[in-house]
Amino acid sequence: MAQTVVFIVALAVIVLVLLDQVALWMARRGWIYWRKQPRAASGGGAMAGLLTEFQQLVEPGVRHVIEDREERRLGNLSVPADGRDKKPTNSDE
Repeated sequence: MAQTVVFIVALAVIVLVLLDQVALWMARRGWIYWRKQPRAASGGGAMAGLLTEFQQLVEPGVRHVIEDREERRLGNLSVPADGRDKKPTNSDE
């Protein structure tokens, strides 16, 4: 009886390891995501940030274009550095 339980547990472990290896193989081929979630699109990562900073140093006038792109990317959720909202508030309401 004890040998049967040990055999079933060992068989279950072997099956789980084999399933894990098959899933890892499928993940390497790009069919599924296994153990690791896909990366979110970051738009270029650290190198893009360095190049943006370099461009601002070389061409200070391009800063407003970069800020506009960031606002569009964030969906106009950013607050200006001076803390004021862009839209005037109506005090009549």
